[in-house]
Amino acid sequence: SWSTGGTMNAIRAYSASAGTQTAGGVMGGYGPRGTNYEQYDGSSWTAGPALNTARYFSGAGGPQTATIYFGGEAPPPAAAGETELFDGTSWTEGADLATARSLMGSTSSITTNTAALAFGGSPIGDPSPVHTATEEYTNAAAVKTITLS
Repeated sequence: SWSTGGTMNAIRAYSASAGTQTAGGVMGGYGPRGTNYEQYDGSSWTAGPALNTARYFSGAGGPQTATIYFGGEAPPPAAAGETELFDGTSWTEGADLATARSLMGSTSSITTNTAALAFGGSPIGDPSPVHTATEEYTNAAAVKTITLS
């Protein structure tokens, strides 16, 4: 069954989400708050750092501390190909989609922001014409060397 949870801080529609029921996030959305990001702890929402590019109808995935947010539609309207990566503290630019699109299907790794899939979609918010293309995102995790003495 569904039960009432906390109320978001910003009104939004056509947003994307990632994470879990007790550690989730919502980002972007249509309107003046298109760069907003909020985090959910299972009962309440907290404002997080702003996205670099305002978008809606985007794809997203990953956990709350390693989210990937990609594609979508940006004003005036135009399809967007930008990818942004969240590390739990800030958003940084990732590699853009080869085919800018909105209203796409998407999925990603459930544990990191280093792998995602974008498929189908539209060049603008109108559902026609549509893409049949699929793109895979791979971003190797940073390698860290630890020296023990």
